[in-house]
Amino acid sequence: MSAPDLQTLFRVEDALETAWQTVLEADGITTFKSREEDTLTIPRVDVQAVLAAVTGHRGEYAPGLFTLDAWSGTMMVQVKTKRVEDQPDLHGEWVAKVRLAAQYFQDRFGVAVLPYHALTMIQENGTDRSIGDDDETDVSAVQFDFIVSIRTDAWPS
Repeated sequence: MSAPDLQTLFRVEDALETAWQTVLEADGITTFKSREEDTLTIPRVDVQAVLAAVTGHRGEYAPGLFTLDAWSGTMMVQVKTKRVEDQPDLHGEWVAKVRLAAQYFQDRFGVAVLPYHALTMIQENGTDRSIGDDDETDVSAVQFDFIVSIRTDAWPS
């Protein structure tokens, strides 16, 4: 599927965050992307894509013309739940669902949620757990390394 324009292809972080939001909300998890203006609620998951270096891979965007089209990066997924007695297992359940989404990324992050980009690798890179004393919350920040590229059929005609 061709993207409507080049700018759409290079909004990589937005595409990845929207894909994560779609996948996690399908699992019943309230998810917010970075720079979203909605009122944040608890419990929730926050997702933020951070691109790092290009991988060196080049894609052909027009006959005989090539450009860098793949990046490594980190997806930061923060699970935030209230410390309440009526849902003691919610935090662990949500962290597990986040990990499962990444574990089976080839099934979950296909063309339906990433029409112009392809994830070729996602692997967990650690979890930082903390407690929010000011709002009585449990927080787990799970980080995933990834490689993403522009799909070969996504270049506009």
